[in-house]
Amino acid sequence: MKKNFVQQTTVTLLIVCSLTVGCSQTIPSSSTPTNDTQPISEQQVVIETEPSNTDNIESSQVSETPSPTEPSSSNQISEQPLAQTEKLDNLAGTISREQRESISDQTPVESKNLQQENCTGIIVARAGDYEIYYFDSNELTKLYIHVFENLRSMALRNEAGISGILQTTDDSVYSILSAAEETITTDIIDQGYISSDVKNNITWVRLLYNPYIPEIGVNDQPHKDIVFAITGENLEDAYLIIQDPKASTVWNYMELEEYGQWLNREIDMLLAQTTGF
Repeated sequence: MKKNFVQQTTVTLLIVCSLTVGCSQTIPSSSTPTNDTQPISEQQVVIETEPSNTDNIESSQVSETPSPTEPSSSNQISEQPLAQTEKLDNLAGTISREQRESISDQTPVESKNLQQENCTGIIVARAGDYEIYYFDSNELTKLYIHVFENLRSMALRNEAGISGILQTTDDSVYSILSAAEETITTDIIDQGYISSDVKNNITWVRLLYNPYIPEIGVNDQPHKDIVFAITGENLEDAYLIIQDPKASTVWNYMELEEYGQWLNREIDMLLAQTTGF
């Protein structure tokens, strides 16, 4: 009987000790008042301190499907706004680039083609020759076309020692335009050259273009064909003559002082490389 009493007493003491230890772990200290005796998990603290119910729902959704490479602790919730901000910044940059490309692609094809300044061919005449030549725009002639186009641009900006201004054509360039216009009416483009019994008395080169009108804001001169020439009366100076893109019979010209010899050499080299003469 005494033995049974001792065993019962021992079991009772063990139960009391267990309850005592459990209570010591769950009862909060007196310095932290609380109305609930149940332990509060770390996850509950984080959610209750959020300012709105919407944020709570988003946080719980994140915790339900954590990324394999991200921690599932409260650090994941604190790092989420930064990650979302970076994604939004990247998305904004992508949309911005796509919108710019879309706006560029909306430009009508016809408008783009009208603004292209591409020389289609070149006609060359040298004083003392019986032939006048035509050459398509190709890898060789483009080198000289580019040089002539640069000279036109510099002349219009009064660079490279040029100080002239464009003016309406007069008797100074009448003989040049007469020869250039007469040649264009022949079949020189189909044959590649024309020959005459009379020697050329003017050295000139005509660059052939479609009508070119620069876009608004582009600092350039509208034009159709462009002619550079040297007259027999003045071999030291050259002339730049520009055809109006809207009226083919209207030309304006500018005198290029001391460019006569330079133009003569360029034409000599062009004919030497294209014809061998």
